[in-house]
Amino acid sequence: AALPTDAAGLEAFFHASIPLTAAQGLAVAALSPTTVELRAPLPPNVNDKGCAFGGGLGSLLTLAAWTLPA
Repeated sequence: AALPTDAAGLEAFFHASIPLTAAQGLAVAALSPTTVELRAPLPPNVNDKGCAFGGGLGSLLTLAAWTLPA
């Protein structure tokens, strides 16, 4: 199935299909045929050092790359 082509639709798709994205507070800030901008607030993604958890950052990078066309 094709991914939604608007930011709100893609965000809803992620939250419904990948529960981790809702827990992370993921937001699709921008979406175009060549660009995707994902955001996630620090508080739900913080590690014991007080900075962003590497696994959370990695998941955002993976989703961004997966979202763009091949």
